[in-house]
Amino acid sequence: MRTTRDSGGVHTNSNIHNKAMFHLLTSVDTAGKPVLKVEEWALLIYLALVRLLREPEFEDMHQALRDVASTYLSGNAPLRTAAQTAIDEAYQKVDIA
Repeated sequence: MRTTRDSGGVHTNSNIHNKAMFHLLTSVDTAGKPVLKVEEWALLIYLALVRLLREPEFEDMHQALRDVASTYLSGNAPLRTAAQTAIDEAYQKVDIA
């Protein structure tokens, strides 16, 4: 949400990404096991961040994460699907689909 205060909403909106990342880091598969290790999520998040343009929208990070997961996990289709599902669910939980 853009605001006229807070440099356009920088602090107001910062926790949206934090919450989405929390959901990723704590995501589990149907068996209750972590989808990825924290270190793997951290790598995907970093790789997604460096792909973003100067003034990205929330949806841009969502898509960048999906793209990076697709590339990074290309050799393991079930894990790629699980990671992309976790990414989609994390962003849905913060009302960014």
